[in-house]
Amino acid sequence: MVMTGALNSKRAKQGFLILEVLVAIAILMGLMLLILPAIHRFEAQLTIRQQVLQLAELETFVQDQFIAQFSRLGGYGCLAGMSQVEVGSSALKPIRLNHYSLDAESDWLQASDIGACASYGSVSGSLVQVDHVCDGLNVGDWMSVSNCSYIEQGQVLSMSASDFKVQIPSQVLTDSVLVSRDMPFYWFIKQGKSGANALWRRPALSGNALELSPNVSRMRVYPILDYDEDGVADEVRVDYGVMPVRKLAGLLLEYQYYQLNCTVTDRLFSYDTLRGDTWQYDGVCSRVGKLLINVRGER
Repeated sequence: MVMTGALNSKRAKQGFLILEVLVAIAILMGLMLLILPAIHRFEAQLTIRQQVLQLAELETFVQDQFIAQFSRLGGYGCLAGMSQVEVGSSALKPIRLNHYSLDAESDWLQASDIGACASYGSVSGSLVQVDHVCDGLNVGDWMSVSNCSYIEQGQVLSMSASDFKVQIPSQVLTDSVLVSRDMPFYWFIKQGKSGANALWRRPALSGNALELSPNVSRMRVYPILDYDEDGVADEVRVDYGVMPVRKLAGLLLEYQYYQLNCTVTDRLFSYDTLRGDTWQYDGVCSRVGKLLINVRGER
């Protein structure tokens, strides 16, 4: 009898223990059902914050790219910068871009990257020595050589690791002169290597296109003009057309940028451009920016 009572007591204790375990499991499962959604919300908010920070860093990169490309398009020197700048619609493409599918809500820009190779040199007879090195410069390339009274065309005669020499007609220019190269390009928006839109540049005369930034989806360009060349901007031009570089004081850009592999939020904002477009963005994976670029070169 004593043995039987002990067994029953042991079984009862085991039963209570199993019941306590089951109750504890049920409580934990209930707590998990309450906690998991909060954890998921926290993780989602953390991801969004990280994406917002990454988008802010991306904006700095995109702005630096625009400034690097467009700040050198203005006039350099007293008589340099005689070329023109043109802003056009993707609906009316120049021949050099005719076979590209340009973004429908973006502009293309044609201008000369004068500042990519512009430096002062000293004249000795019919030779101009420039203590400067330009990327992509070759013997035989034509250069503009000018002072405040005259401008002449010369050819690169020789090059070294630290300087190059340009041959010009003798006794035309003397003393210090500005030597620059007129390199026309097109800037435009089309599909990039990632499959999404990107900012591209292509030489206007010959050569292949180069993808500059894979994170720009749209771009509108508005020249800022100084008609009387008094150093004060007179107009932000919102229509398309050709403008002389000497009247160009700056460029106003409207652009949309984005980051790949980003979780888009449901909340969308709208931005109306000066050309009448309405761009949608969420502020997490994409955003709209405006940038004022001074293109005035060295005078």
